Amino acid sequence: MPRYTHQERKGIIMLLVMGVLVLIGPQFYMQYVSKQQQPLIIGTIPFDTLSTIEVNDEVQNTWKDWTDWNEKEDEDAINPYKVRERFLFNPNKITYDSLLRLGFSVASAKTLTKSRDGGYIFRSKSDLLKMYNIDQNLVESLSSLINYDIPPKERILNSYPEKIVESIEINSADSSQWEQLPNVGPGSIYKIYKHKNALGGFISINQLVEDKILNDTIFAVISPYLTVDKSKVKKININKANYRELIKHPYFDTKTIYAITKYRDQNGDFKDPKDIRKIISLSKTTGEKILPYLGLE
Repeated sequence: MPRYTHQERKGIIMLLVMGVLVLIGPQFYMQYVSKQQQPLIIGTIPFDTLSTIEVNDEVQNTWKDWTDWNEKEDEDAINPYKVRERFLFNPNKITYDSLLRLGFSVASAKTLTKSRDGGYIFRSKSDLLKMYNIDQNLVESLSSLINYDIPPKERILNSYPEKIVESIEINSADSSQWEQLPNVGPGSIYKIYKHKNALGGFISINQLVEDKILNDTIFAVISPYLTVDKSKVKKININKANYRELIKHPYFDTKTIYAITKYRDQNGDFKDPKDIRKIISLSKTTGEKILPYLGLE
């Protein structure tokens, strides 16, 4: 049996240890890496498998309760009064909080109080129903409880000097007519004319709130004094207009223009503007929006 020195024996042992490491090292390394790459765990459910697992009833009910709780919390944040109350009130005096208690939405209550504080006076139910985003069914149900007595001017807070207001036709009104309306200044008049010219004229007074031409509060105050003459709208010749002409109109985009011109190329001239309803690729909403601006001349 050969005899080895102390240094030789030490070298042999080191070689054996290194051999063992070479054999089993990769296995330990792979196990370590696989553990590091395990998906994030939420409770006992791997996060990257949530979309494919079949959730048991208990988990589903937990999630439903959590969702319902959040929805109820949002509802409470919007309107703290869950039960509608009924009491006599005057829209020319009532507070924002009292409107919420009656069941008016936050948006309606804000519009009504801001319009009144801006100088608008409610003289009848029709004045209330003209308010933008007002709940008409709620107004009807409360009609027997509404008192329209007009308070003394000195008791109307934050009111503007009362103006003698005459109704105007929005497609033909000049700047002096617009200026006699409450809260309408040069900036608003410029935006109104710019939008009217881009459209070719208004077909509805509600177009005045498109693209924030007028804010909801000002519109609510002046809308009772506005009328519209649709015959003054400038029509677009649907059989001759090209892309460059159509794209200038706020209601036309590239997709809409392509659908109309393609149909025209395939089927010939339109006999009636209403024929755009036959264009399958044109949505009903878009079609009805642009139809009042289309003509054959």
